[in-house]
Amino acid sequence: LISCEPDKSSIPADLAMGDQIVVALRKYQGEHGHYPDQLSELVPIYIPTINNPRYGQKTWDYVKYPKEGTFALFLWGGKSYHDGYMYDMSKGKWELVRNDF
Repeated sequence: LISCEPDKSSIPADLAMGDQIVVALRKYQGEHGHYPDQLSELVPIYIPTINNPRYGQKTWDYVKYPKEGTFALFLWGGKSYHDGYMYDMSKGKWELVRNDF
């Protein structure tokens, strides 16, 4: 029987990589007064490289909210019913996004 649970062993390292992206985003915002349209605009000045996470969809989901002057950074599970993670700017930390399907 194959388990439906995803391998979560890489999540701590992935979120640490995400923290580096958040630092780069804040540096960019500090110099430009707004967040970049795409994460690729951070490389190589604000961060040497942006590696893909190993968990879930294996990609970062970045959304810029210009009117609010904020952003969202997500790490989604591989399937629609797997949990994901979101960087919460107001709390300054990653939050679990539960999928209770």
